[in-house]
Amino acid sequence: MHKKLFVKQASLVNRKGPILLHDNGIGTLAKRWKKCIESNGNYFD
Repeated sequence: MHKKLFVKQASLVNRKGPILLHDNGIGTLAKRWKKCIESNGNYFD
């Protein structure tokens, strides 16, 4: 019984990980776009 519960908890933790990483990636991308817009599109040159 305890082993089954542990497996379920592990899968919940693993599901949460990529979502948090995904959210951080979106925040970084938004900051880069903001810099690009503020520099009149010359940010990537």
